Amino acid sequence: MPLPASTPTHRPGTAIPSFALYGEAATLGQEMLHIEEVQSRSRLYHWEIQPHVHHGLYQVLWLYQGQAQVALDEWHAEVTGPAAIVVPPGV
Repeated sequence: MPLPASTPTHRPGTAIPSFALYGEAATLGQEMLHIEEVQSRSRLYHWEIQPHVHHGLYQVLWLYQGQAQVALDEWHAEVTGPAAIVVPPGV
């Protein structure tokens, strides 16, 4: 199901930030596998994750229950758990 048209995902003319993990710069020796609960990082940002990209990170997000609004490039959806959301590097 597409998100409402009024949902902003990115302001034109602004650069999309790139992170190793959301809010963190890449470091040498970055771990090969990172596992964390989404709430541990999202809570720090008041559950509002802004448009961003991970160039060296393949993400698999597991939504056990509830709903989430997902915006990946031009694809927007409201996802209901249980669901897996797969995000390749660079998206």
